[in-house]
Order: sequence, then structure tokens, then C-alpha cells
Amino acid sequence: MPRSQLTTRGMTMALARNAVELLFVSIDVTPSVVARLLTFLTSAEADRAARFHRDEDRRRSIVGRAALRRLLSRHLGVEPQAFRFDLRENGKPFLQQSDIHFNVSHSGEVVAIALAANEVGVDIEAKHHIPEMAAIAARFFSKNEAERVRAATDPTDEFFRIWTMKEAVVKAAGQGLGLPLDCFTVPSSAPAPRPVIPVGEPPIMTNWFVVQIEVPDGYDGYYGAVAMRGSDWRVVARWLPARNLAAGK
Repeated sequence: MPRSQLTTRGMTMALARNAVELLFVSIDVTPSVVARLLTFLTSAEADRAARFHRDEDRRRSIVGRAALRRLLSRHLGVEPQAFRFDLRENGKPFLQQSDIHFNVSHSGEVVAIALAANEVGVDIEAKHHIPEMAAIAARFFSKNEAERVRAATDPTDEFFRIWTMKEAVVKAAGQGLGLPLDCFTVPSSAPAPRPVIPVGEPPIMTNWFVVQIEVPDGYDGYYGAVAMRGSDWRVVARWLPARNLAAGK
């Protein structure tokens, strides 16, 4: 299996080129765990989290960033606070002098973090009511996708399946809001990497693949997807309790 070794001083963990490392963490944590996780953050990140008025938003910010830093630190061979995130022109964060790519998504009580040797995107969504869902699908989805929502036995279920796959692709491509969501169609089912179909000429989204993911047991009503270029890859997912994260496990 080809492997990519991060070019960072210290002991490092190799990252497989044909695998996406996916970590799930719950934000349902005790104040003592939150206090411990704060020590993984930079002072600027801690200050940013403190500005949130709602406790849930504050915990989500702390747990998400601490989990990302802890996970990356194991691959980089440095302390969680020892590296800096830079931003690309599109606003996507990255690490200089490293070939590791990452992406983060959160919804409800869950944070998902994806690490890979290539550009990667992840999206999770907790199922909830969306007003004018059919109108949103008709406006932003491809014609094929909008029709799938309209014809589905459970339109809300189909909407979130499509939405999370499209969001994962957009995040992997790093295009953000500048990419029309109707310029590609995601597959109706993707238990393994399936191709994204470009729509229109010239085709924009080529050689992107997406796979649907399941949030671990105990968190029903969540949808998720991971996207990356090429078809020769797999997702290796694990659940990490935040208390274990805080303990350095």
C-alpha cells in the first residue's frame, strides 16, 4: 500500500494514500473535559470559543478544534498547539510543509473530522425540518437530483442524502459558494466511492468520487458523506469519546 510520510520533525504516523481517516467526536461532554480540551487550543482559538453566547456553540468550537489538533498532532509528531493553520484564497484552512489534508463538519451533537493524503471533504447533517425543501432542491440541485427528491417516498431523507454528498464534494474541491451546486449530480446510492457526474459544458467537476457514511450507533437521524478525487480509496471510521481525547488516548 503506498504511504505518505509527513515531512515534519519528530515521530510521525504514516497516512495511507488510499484511505480517509474519519473521526467522530460528541460535543456532549462535562465541564472538566472541556477545560482539559481547552489546553489543546491556541490562545486565539480559546478566545474565539469564549465569544460564543450559547454553551452548545462554545462546546462545539472547543471540541471540534481540539479534536482536529489532537488528531493532526499524532501525525505531525508535535504538540497539539505547536502548529499553525493557514488559509487558502478560498478560505479553506491548510498546513504548510505537510502533505496532509483535512476537513471538518459538525451538526447537532457530533463533530466529524476527515484526514487524507489528498484533498478531502466531509459533511454530516442531523435530520431536521426544512421549509420549502422542494423549492430549494429545484433551485440548487441538478434536475436529476431535484426529481429524486420529488419522487421519493421520504423526500426529506432523500434531500439530506443528496445535500451531504454535494456538500462533501464542494468542500473537497475547495470551491465554496462559487461553485454552482447544479453543475454536478451525485449518485443515488454510494456505499463505496461512486463517481460524481458533471452537468453542462464544459464539465467542471471531473474525477470526483463520493461515499455515504454512517454516524455511529446512538446518533440516529444523521446523514453523512466523504468526497475525494479518484475511486481507489476507502473510509476508515472510528468513534472517539471526548473524555478519551482529553486524556490523550
